Amino acid sequence: MLQICARLRGRLLVRFVLTRYDAHPFRPRDLEKILDVLPTLEVSLAAGLSPTPKVEPPDLTPREWEVAHLATKGLTTPEIAAVLGTSRHTVRNQLARIYQKLEVGSRAELAAFVTAVEASPALVQR
Repeated sequence: MLQICARLRGRLLVRFVLTRYDAHPFRPRDLEKILDVLPTLEVSLAAGLSPTPKVEPPDLTPREWEVAHLATKGLTTPEIAAVLGTSRHTVRNQLARIYQKLEVGSRAELAAFVTAVEASPALVQR
């Protein structure tokens, strides 16, 4: 049996219990497939639970929007730093400011927010 739990700010949102009907444990290939689905599940849950973005998106700098987009694509902090040619510490600080400005608490919530902004014609990035 394998349990996957999704939490938001420490609160349990959903629990999936995967059980094999035979006595064999999950194969590594099965576990890899499950792990591949988790980021999509996290973003989907965050999109469904996140409040609709404000009509006027907060004033993010062009660089902050760039960092937000790269994080939304699933890049890690060191990967974003490599793409932008900057330090991972700088990216970490930029993400902290972005989270504060957008009032989000995770990359999944950030991805949900950015996706909603891009999907809405009423929300125009500056």
